Amino acid sequence: AIFGLAGIRIVFIIDGISFLVSAFSELFISYKPHLEKSSKLNFEKTKKDIVQGFSFLKKSKGINYLITFAAVVNFFGIASISVLLPYIFIEGIGFSDNQFGILQSSIMVGILIGNIGLSIISGKLGKKQIVTYGLTAEAAIFTVIGIFFYPVLTDIFSGATNLFFGLFVILLIGFGISNAFLRTSIQTNMQLMIPNELRARVLSAYSFSMQIIAPVGVFAAGVFLEIVPYYHLFMFSAIMIIIATAIFLTRAPEEALNPGMIQAREMDI
Repeated sequence: AIFGLAGIRIVFIIDGISFLVSAFSELFISYKPHLEKSSKLNFEKTKKDIVQGFSFLKKSKGINYLITFAAVVNFFGIASISVLLPYIFIEGIGFSDNQFGILQSSIMVGILIGNIGLSIISGKLGKKQIVTYGLTAEAAIFTVIGIFFYPVLTDIFSGATNLFFGLFVILLIGFGISNAFLRTSIQTNMQLMIPNELRARVLSAYSFSMQIIAPVGVFAAGVFLEIVPYYHLFMFSAIMIIIATAIFLTRAPEEALNPGMIQAREMDI
């Protein structure tokens, strides 16, 4: 949106200033690492750490459900947002570059609003409720967006009109809000379920897996976009996310949705 309104020079200036402000703010971070002086980094220790991390993953059914669900959502979600949405908005519907920039930023606005809202209501709602609401809302909004991509509805709205544009802005803001609820809650739950001594190893494996899955999804979306109509392809991604959401909500163990409850039970025992 900024690029369309002010040009690339302003974008670079704002980007540079944001990096400077970020670097300055890090001066106020106080961090005291607790290192084991007797431990030495070597191949055997690294191998042992990796084995311990995977052993923990095998034993934790809740984390396995979280990682599997995140993998499916990342595969279809990132591919849809990174590849399909730009193509559909510009080539399919015919929005201008300025409008497309605003549509993209709408998701980030929604994420910002979602994180602010999450910080306000997190004390009033349980972790399970937040995850359930986030999952359901994201799958529903993703499906509604896919429905409006079909040519029948596009023709009803007469293509790239202001009304159609405003509708997608609202939907994408809602998608960003639900995404913030979902991702923040899942990451929090995962950290609560991992012991302190294994957290870095398990989260590194999780991040590495997601970094592999996302490019594969993007590549697959680019290939199938040449074969399948974009509205069918986007709806297929939405259906897969709905299926993954339904399976996760109905079969995932309690610890995946509300790890705090499991910890409380263990303390009572």
